[in-house]
Amino acid sequence: MAAARDLRTGLRPAALLGGLGAMGLLLAACAPADPGPDVPEIPQPPNRDIAEPELVAGAELPVWARSADCDQPRPSADDDGLSPTDPVPYAAEVTFVVPEAELILCELPGVVSVSVEGAYADRTGAREGTADLGLLFDSEATSAQIAQAWSSAETEAGAQLAGTGIALGQLTLVLDDGSMISGPAEVSSAPGQPTPDGTVTGRAATIPEAIDLLAALQQTAPGEDAQETAAPDPSASPSSAQERGPERRWSLSVGEQLEVTTVYTADLAAEGALPQLTEVLGDSQQAGQASGGNRDAVTVIDGRVRLTVPGDLVDTLTPGLLEDLHDLGQVPDLQATARVEGSDAAAPVLRVRSQRLPEYNRPRYQDAADALAASASEAGLHLDHRLDGEPLPLDEDQAAAQD
Repeated sequence: MAAARDLRTGLRPAALLGGLGAMGLLLAACAPADPGPDVPEIPQPPNRDIAEPELVAGAELPVWARSADCDQPRPSADDDGLSPTDPVPYAAEVTFVVPEAELILCELPGVVSVSVEGAYADRTGAREGTADLGLLFDSEATSAQIAQAWSSAETEAGAQLAGTGIALGQLTLVLDDGSMISGPAEVSSAPGQPTPDGTVTGRAATIPEAIDLLAALQQTAPGEDAQETAAPDPSASPSSAQERGPERRWSLSVGEQLEVTTVYTADLAAEGALPQLTEVLGDSQQAGQASGGNRDAVTVIDGRVRLTVPGDLVDTLTPGLLEDLHDLGQVPDLQATARVEGSDAAAPVLRVRSQRLPEYNRPRYQDAADALAASASEAGLHLDHRLDGEPLPLDEDQAAAQD
């Protein structure tokens, strides 16, 4: 290759090197005797990604909580303040966002994501629709900041939608640990006081009440003392972590009554799973006494099975039933949700909805389903178990017996 370059240039290697040496001398002569300071490197642009919230295991953020980050640009709005998101012409409904309201609310302390989006139908020239409002807060947000942000968000979003024929619909607040407060706008800030017997009968629970209750629940959460230390103690034994109890989050729903669901992860087949479930529910009920009454439930996430039990039906559970639910969640290519519900009949109902993962697979669930049916019957529960929305098919022996 070097010979080819020499033939094209007509220079011998020695001549070429001599020319380069002379050029180097000329450049050296032109250089200043005292070189200046080193030029600093150009800094890298800042990372605009928001750190992921430290969610409790099994928690899931709403889709908008990531897609509506305050660092993300907003589209321009039309004259009515709305920005359509679905350009399909002649659609039955028009989906939209309200970018100006989102930008204003993003300036509030502690807020990292804002979504004001909805849909409307245009019938005879008059719009009819709703817009949902969502706020995601960072880990430093205080209960006072959350309450102030909520009040400002409701006012600002309502002002932006005034005159459009669109009302506020569902309202959602999400905290960095996955805890969530939600409810319809019409009862979000309705005034009222608890009745003398301490219940909320006759009035709707409100978002401010839910914020206060969530703050009380977080203050009594297990492991808080350990979180306040500068660093974890490497000599701490696993049993001490178990004594602090499971990490929790809460889902609060306002409406006719304040519904509080405590969510945590656990092994349903482990020894002591049932007493732990009862203890977690008791902590929630105790913290909620000051709110004037609420409806409590607990959700346990165990692998691919999720069990929800209202507070007044926890006594229907048995260790054998929990173990069989755990086994159902261990079936490959299957996930399940289960809920104990009251019934007008004599026996409460255990509703189980299993789903194939992926849907074209044929998971071998029959043994686990049969064991669950037996333990539910022993616990005095009526089992309503469906796979992909359909009742479970009978096996050959059961079908033959019926024939």
